Amino acid sequence: MKNHCFIVALGLALAAACTDDPEGDTRAADGGGGEAPSVDPLYQCDETDFQVLLPLVGSGVAEDGSLLALEQESYVLHTTQLVVRPGAEQDALSASVRVAAEAASIPGLLAMTAAGSEGCGYLRTYGIWRDEEAIMSLLATSSHAEAASRTAELALSTKLVSWSATRAEAEAFGWEAARAKAAESDATSYE
Repeated sequence: MKNHCFIVALGLALAAACTDDPEGDTRAADGGGGEAPSVDPLYQCDETDFQVLLPLVGSGVAEDGSLLALEQESYVLHTTQLVVRPGAEQDALSASVRVAAEAASIPGLLAMTAAGSEGCGYLRTYGIWRDEEAIMSLLATSSHAEAASRTAELALSTKLVSWSATRAEAEAFGWEAARAKAAESDATSYE
């Protein structure tokens, strides 16, 4: 019987599902020796089991989970995609819980959500931030600094991107747009 656990990831940390049964796991445990392998195949997995692990949270989210009216002309959006290293799920969970607690206290976080794909080993987040200063506040937290220092231990590869967006772009932002933005972004390999 599989032992499933869901890892909540906020900020520029982690979000995914895990299992201690490697059957069906499409990730490689290590790259072997010699030249570093391409990470492209890691990002070609069909997320048929994609699921939201954390509904939208933040000061810009209504009680029913919808986005409140945005009043500024511009915002900062972010999306992350991590391919979790097999066997690192429990450590990722611990790091994620600490980052989530600090992210929730940042006034400039308007909305954030986390999702994952167990079969692909993907952890994803996206967020809407008041401005650059707000997102930098997350990066400056001790929990994020600790998680970031352990990225190579916890992930095979990551895609992390943030950008300025108009109000209309922020209002339309969702998983489809976040996944598309991640797909066109460069990956960092930790092999």
